[in-house]
Amino acid sequence: MLQFELEDAGCTSAATLQQDWECTAVPVIAILLKRYFYVTLLREPVSRYLSEFKHVQRGATWKASRHWCAGHEATSAELPPCYEGEDWSDVPLEEFLSCPYNLANNRQTRMLADLSLVGCYNLSRMPAPQRDAMMLASAKQNLEHMASFGITATQKKNQYIFEETFNLRFDVPFEQYEKNSTYSGMTEHQLDDEILNSIRCINHLDVELYKFAAQLLEQRFRVLSTHDAQFEEHFNSLGSPLL
Repeated sequence: MLQFELEDAGCTSAATLQQDWECTAVPVIAILLKRYFYVTLLREPVSRYLSEFKHVQRGATWKASRHWCAGHEATSAELPPCYEGEDWSDVPLEEFLSCPYNLANNRQTRMLADLSLVGCYNLSRMPAPQRDAMMLASAKQNLEHMASFGITATQKKNQYIFEETFNLRFDVPFEQYEKNSTYSGMTEHQLDDEILNSIRCINHLDVELYKFAAQLLEQRFRVLSTHDAQFEEHFNSLGSPLL
């Protein structure tokens, strides 16, 4: 998830505002009013999970990550490691799938949800079905409240929505990778249905979130394109340098 800011230049009179001052008519103090926006990209859950699996298999770890929630970090009892040693290099997929504390599971839902609603990383606070339902609802709500988001499968629509929402233009088009050109895509092609179904089952919250995100993105695209009098020209020239 990315954060960026837009700045509005404002001004206030240095004198008491007893009449309508023009900003340039009296000594003024310039104030930058910052508005922060969060944007994110979601990825098809099976592809995302396999991508993280391949990353971990190559030796990646998140040891330096701080799992901070409600004013404190998760304890080692709440998040025990899935492996011993320096990393989880060369881990088989079956072992990666079998660890119940693997943070790859439903990562997108967890990162978008307000975990304080479910007791952070303390899984004993409520039954699993209740926790899952609350996390998913929170993630959906937070996604709805984002001014802009995208999904990796539709980069052209992502760019159009972003540009229309923030009245900004990119000089280059967003790059769309074909699924079979990625490590995860090539790995997925080699797996049987039983393993793929296991991945979907473990990541059932991300599967539901992704469906919701795809529908919401399409809805926003329709609204923006319908109200864009120059839609065809704009959409077909995404990423073209401004003259």
